[in-house]
Amino acid sequence: MKNCNVILALLFGYFVAGVSNYGPDELAYVDNQKIKDAPGIDFLWTQWFGIGFYAPAVVPLLIVSREFS
Repeated sequence: MKNCNVILALLFGYFVAGVSNYGPDELAYVDNQKIKDAPGIDFLWTQWFGIGFYAPAVVPLLIVSREFS
């Protein structure tokens, strides 16, 4: 709760930047094009994120677990 004011200030600043469309160089502060291009409804399982396994990363974990057991 102590840091809530920081989050609120960041959200308020982002809101103000989104409402004021263009900056001094006529460039948009906030780009909404990806939001406009996104589908209305999308489900998580429509895309596949493969789960990988990197065997060399397991060896140091085995060594450390052996030392502390």
